[in-house]
Amino acid sequence: MMNVSGRTRHKSKVTIYLTDDELLALDTTVLELRRRWGVKIDRGRYVREAIFSSSLHRIAERVRGGR
Repeated sequence: MMNVSGRTRHKSKVTIYLTDDELLALDTTVLELRRRWGVKIDRGRYVREAIFSSSLHRIAERVRGGR
């Protein structure tokens, strides 16, 4: 379901805990993506994409025989 901002509302949520440095790095990255390439992405989407990418990478390593 889309809300007025165009973002998808999710029924389920997950809470993650970050150190101050990790949160600063996350916010810096989100702002840099917008500044350099015009990519408008919120923290939650960035974290979901990072988890998805990391999971695919691990699966690909296992398929290739790595661990």
